[in-house]
Amino acid sequence: MEKGAGGQDSRFVPLDGRGKVKAFCLTLNRAGQDGAAFELTKQALSAISGADSAFQDAITTGNISSSPSSKDGQDYLEYDIEGPQHYAVSLTIDNTGRLFAFLITAPDRTWEQNKATYKTMLESFRTYLSESQFV
Repeated sequence: MEKGAGGQDSRFVPLDGRGKVKAFCLTLNRAGQDGAAFELTKQALSAISGADSAFQDAITTGNISSSPSSKDGQDYLEYDIEGPQHYAVSLTIDNTGRLFAFLITAPDRTWEQNKATYKTMLESFRTYLSESQFV
């Protein structure tokens, strides 16, 4: 259900099961019905918001900052979205045009208490480019 409706490939929640802290990976194959490719822009951030209605609210009302980075020749765009529910997002696009996103969310107070752990998790997100364009 989550893969079909929201593109979620993996989702992790703490063992306590309360679900207020989540980390999940999304994959989207194309930017629109015309088969347009994704670009690392704020539009890509909006594209992944369909996976979580609270996330949709956060990107319209929260304080958003972004920073580009490059890891092993792959470009990434990281977003930090501050609000009652804090979000951190790392976006990248592979050489076939697929958008990959890794999101971490936690209540603001929890975020502040575990900021270093969440930052390490976000920075560990990687994708690998295929040698062939026919993936």
